[in-house]
Parts: sequence; structure tokens; C-alpha cells
Amino acid sequence: MCKIFKAATGMTLTEFIGRLRIEWAKQLLLHRSLSVSEIALEVGFNSLSQFNRLFSRYVGRPPTRFRNEGCGALGTATTADGGSGRTLGVPTAC
Repeated sequence: MCKIFKAATGMTLTEFIGRLRIEWAKQLLLHRSLSVSEIALEVGFNSLSQFNRLFSRYVGRPPTRFRNEGCGALGTATTADGGSGRTLGVPTAC
């Protein structure tokens, strides 16, 4: 099952879920007044440092900076699909 998922999406199921959580967090950062810690917990991260690390990897900047700058100043993160050219099939905040 995992091999089929990876062949179809170009990423592991764990990576896919992580990316979904980060997209959800981006929405919350832009549209709600929750703290970064509260957002990390709401989207399923038990560790703030893990959330910050994954967010920075996928978005190209930390969540606080993303919130302050909005969508305009995007960093140099990898593409939402890891560069495979496939789409995640989920709405994105930016």
C-alpha cells in the first residue's frame, strides 16, 4: 500500500500528512489570532520545534515570519509536491 501511494504521489504517506498539516497551519496563521504554539497543536504537532522545522522546510521561512510577511515574500522552499510536478490535491494558503 505504501509503495503504491509513493508511486502515485511521489512522497511517503507520512510526508503527505505533514504537508497537509503545514497547509492547514498556513491558513490558520493568515486568518486567525491563535499563537504559533496553539496552531501547531491544532494541526497535530506535539512538538513546537518539530512544527517549526517542518514548516520552515516546506515554506522556506519560520511560521512567525510567514504570519508577519503574509504570502507576498515567499522563501525558497521546495515545491508543494517535492519537485515531482504532481499536485497535492489540497487547497493552499499561498
